[in-house]
Amino acid sequence: MLSLSTVKKKLASYLLELSLEKGSNSFELPHTKKTLANLFGSTREAVSRNFSELRKDGIIFMPERNTVEIRSTRRLEKILFD
Repeated sequence: MLSLSTVKKKLASYLLELSLEKGSNSFELPHTKKTLANLFGSTREAVSRNFSELRKDGIIFMPERNTVEIRSTRRLEKILFD
């Protein structure tokens, strides 16, 4: 994951991986944004900003703070390959 070039790509990869692991497009995040930032080699603010962008673009929905519903797997995959 660290070889991916942007925080958005790392986040997309992480969310897709969790979705496959859980066998569902809706799941709870097992890590805080601060922990994700450490895993991604980034800042909490950058991770939060990218979550916000994915929500604004309709790619994910977050009904609660640590719950994610992937609305467009295809668009998350597109982020990885752009």
